[in-house]
Amino acid sequence: MVRKSLFAVLCYSVKITYHNISSYHIIYIMLDILSFLPHKRKQTNSGWISFNAVCCTHNGESQDKRGRGGVILSNTDDWSYHCFNCNFKTRFQLGKPVSVNTRKLLGWLGV
Repeated sequence: MVRKSLFAVLCYSVKITYHNISSYHIIYIMLDILSFLPHKRKQTNSGWISFNAVCCTHNGESQDKRGRGGVILSNTDDWSYHCFNCNFKTRFQLGKPVSVNTRKLLGWLGV
């Protein structure tokens, strides 16, 4: 069985100063989202990877203990996250800017 990876490409602008000359460089970081998901997870028949949601406590709900957070692969490079408890949603599409909600989710996952 081939393991599909859910990749995110993070883009950072970094200011580098050398001999009083400043320049800005864009750094791209590619990471495998699956490696940051909680270890206790399962995959449903419809393709969702379900685990205890990490967003609920940040959105005014109690901690999820029933596996109501999920990630699904949209195609080879895109993915979506949905919490079926607090209704937090976000998605990542390769080539598009990383949204505020995606940055929040990645932070909550420890990226």
